[in-house]
Amino acid sequence: QFVGIRPEELAHFDVTKFFFSSQEGPWLKPVRVAKAEVGADATVSGLRIDMDLDFDQITEIKITTAVGEFHISKIRCRGTLTVLMRPLIAAPPYCGAVQVYFVDSPELDISIDNVTGALTLA
Repeated sequence: QFVGIRPEELAHFDVTKFFFSSQEGPWLKPVRVAKAEVGADATVSGLRIDMDLDFDQITEIKITTAVGEFHISKIRCRGTLTVLMRPLIAAPPYCGAVQVYFVDSPELDISIDNVTGALTLA
């Protein structure tokens, strides 16, 4: 959390560097596939894919704001990711829409360092 900074001061920012290390990942395990019937009367069929996501990456992301800059040096995200494809259709692209979401809030850990300017971390 940034101390003494109003949200509007961070509303506009530039990402001036964006790099992920060459580490392996993300890991998707195990993958579960099931038929998905949605809608009040279950008339729309689809395909639901659930997978456990484990993304742990060393990064070099530099973000500049009006009041200073900071670097994101590591990102870790763990949770169950769901891909819902519906309705299924007989011709390409074989589904009308794709939704990607986490069923529950994922575990998210972001390491921030090299904070400069008026930004201060709590």
